[in-house]
Amino acid sequence: MDFRTLAIRIARSENVPVLPTVVLKILKMYGADEATPKSLEQVIIHDAGFAAKVLRVASSSLYGGTPVSDVQRAISVIGLNQLRHITISLAYQEFMTTRGSVPSFDRIIFWQHCLATGVASRELMRLVNDINSDEAYIAGLTHDIGILALERFSPVQLDQSIRTAAAKAIPLADVEMRLHGFTHAQVGGILADSWKLSKQIANSVRFHDCPYEDTETPEMSLVVAAGNQIAYEMGYPSVACVPGNESLLDIVDKLELKPESIERVKRCVKTEVDMADHEFGSRRAA
Repeated sequence: MDFRTLAIRIARSENVPVLPTVVLKILKMYGADEATPKSLEQVIIHDAGFAAKVLRVASSSLYGGTPVSDVQRAISVIGLNQLRHITISLAYQEFMTTRGSVPSFDRIIFWQHCLATGVASRELMRLVNDINSDEAYIAGLTHDIGILALERFSPVQLDQSIRTAAAKAIPLADVEMRLHGFTHAQVGGILADSWKLSKQIANSVRFHDCPYEDTETPEMSLVVAAGNQIAYEMGYPSVACVPGNESLLDIVDKLELKPESIERVKRCVKTEVDMADHEFGSRRAA
């Protein structure tokens, strides 16, 4: 499939959502600054399965362990900022439990990579510009949504790219460009725009493999690129046996942070990925 055809299909992806419809509605509300406790409640209560997951999270030990039985109370307990984080996390967890269409694509490894990048991006941004740390977490968590789009809309191309990248031990984006003329990051940028994600998040998705090309929101793209590289260094690749972008090996140094700060970031990443493994029963990436 050529890039133009793929872009048109993705632009219409609300009809064939890559993530659940309720998640897309919630993300668009946040992107349009229309997210209020009442408006979110009205969306969530119309999806019984998602509502049950939100209630379970609000009743968990993370929020005090007190049983919560209605969505309005759950939103109050969780808070608006955290609800956006949890919405994406729950969507990815649901994505992991469904059967994939690409044999070479391991969804659990992918989720661990996205989570590791999200946590690393959040912690790095806390050191660089704390006011944007929540946005950095979402940006890091969603930076590889282009891979999800390719699995849904162009699984044969994705499978070919992954197998070739793994066999030759070269970055996925390099193979994609050689074989198909576009990368998952470019695809992800289209998807981020169709979801009406913020400019910072959309740009970090589009430029996470080439952050120096982002002239609008360079700080966020640089931080997410660094978070992505940290995830690879820690053994959390987006796809098994495929290396990160070697041209970005020094990207973490660009933030001019002390080595001990980077080590603290890595400890946070390991703690949260391990916690997710335990919570959701997923296996560790080799």
